[in-house]
Formats: sequence, C-alpha cells, structure tokens
Amino acid sequence: MILLDTSILSSFARVDGLNLLWELFPHQDIGISPAVFREVTAAIACGRGWLEQIPGLIRAGRLKLATPSSAEVVASEGLPDALGIGERESIALCKHTSGSS
Repeated sequence: MILLDTSILSSFARVDGLNLLWELFPHQDIGISPAVFREVTAAIACGRGWLEQIPGLIRAGRLKLATPSSAEVVASEGLPDALGIGERESIALCKHTSGSS
C-alpha cells in the first residue's frame, strides 16, 4: 500500500490531480492514516474546499483508510514532535509493515 500524507493529498487535490495517483501507482492500493484523514477534515472545515473530494474517495473505497494497531499508535508517539501527527502515524504504519503490504 502507498501511504500518503496531508501535503501530498493537498497538492494533488489543489490541481485537481488526485486521479494521477492511481495512474502513477496502477497496481497499488493507496491509503491514508486516520490522523491524515482528521487533518484533511479539519482543513476542509477551515475552508480548503479542494480537499472535499477526499472523504468521498474513502467512502467509495478508492482511497483506503489504513488503521494503525495499538503498537503503531504507541510507536507514532515516540517520533519527533517536529513531525505532524499524520506524518508520525504514517511512518509508524510503514515501519511496522517494512514499507509495504
């Protein structure tokens, strides 16, 4: 699975290019962590309308929600605070699965 952070999602969404992600990675599931999802929904609430398509992609099953285990949640808390929570959670998910699933 390819895990995306909020910055990548926002950049592709801003130029109406989210579909390019599936062209770049045609045989991979593409997902986000719950923390990234919360960052996206908070940004939508703050008026970043270009992100509004992301919850729909999750509901449609196109964009996967990669739920961390309790060990991954704990591991994410041990990463530097300089990283956002979405980045920390995504890194913990990747480290646990050796970067692939």
